[in-house]
Amino acid sequence: NHPLDLMPFMMGSYNIIVAPPHTGKTVLAWWRARELAEMGGRVLWLGYEMTGTDILDMEVSRITGISYQKLLDAREGIRVEGEKAKLSPEDTKARDAALKEIAQGWGKNVRFLTGGHAVYMNELPSIVRRLRTKGMVDLVVVDHLNIARVLNERNQPIQGEVERTTEASRICREIVE
Repeated sequence: NHPLDLMPFMMGSYNIIVAPPHTGKTVLAWWRARELAEMGGRVLWLGYEMTGTDILDMEVSRITGISYQKLLDAREGIRVEGEKAKLSPEDTKARDAALKEIAQGWGKNVRFLTGGHAVYMNELPSIVRRLRTKGMVDLVVVDHLNIARVLNERNQPIQGEVERTTEASRICREIVE
């Protein structure tokens, strides 16, 4: 079985993926979004932790085998052993070929709105309705709801987190109605 089989996103539904930090929530959502984009679906990715460039680096890593961390370090100019990280000419050529492949394929169907482009949760329903009405989007992914920790160490609800989770769920329901 493919891991995506565990995430049956369906048209007209909303899904909230909740899990502890660093367990692959973004990766799972991205795989599903990319799968839809590969089939011609239009995806809007609203990200607050991973930028569009981060996701493209993840894809370049998958295609080329260059480690994600190496791509990230080179992009951000991180110093490794006193030297500014950079890609070898071979890795640069492979990265550029992968980015071209992405741009000519599923990349035409994905729009990233990340980082500095603030979209508030309460604005999402009207934004998504407008985009759907105009036939501009098939899937919207909001990758910023850090709602995994709703229980404290004693398994008691953390009030603010429970309220935030409930509000996120209400807004998602409103989007698909």
